[in-house]
Amino acid sequence: RAGNLHGGSPAENKRKVIHKLIKKHGYTSVHLYDDSHDNLAHFLSLKHHHPNVTFHAHHVEHDSETGKTKVTTKKV
Repeated sequence: RAGNLHGGSPAENKRKVIHKLIKKHGYTSVHLYDDSHDNLAHFLSLKHHHPNVTFHAHHVEHDSETGKTKVTTKKV
């Protein structure tokens, strides 16, 4: 629930939390599933600070008429 932190937009707050977790745990591959393009763009911008980490941004779209969910992935 990083998007609920005070002092920034949800996308900025999620970026900060993920940045801290990468530094703390030394992750080499990170995935984020989100329905917000802004959140995913901020997530992918972490590549600049963590060049040895692979980032997988998964955009999730739900079609309420069909009940189907579509996931589109971008990897950097």
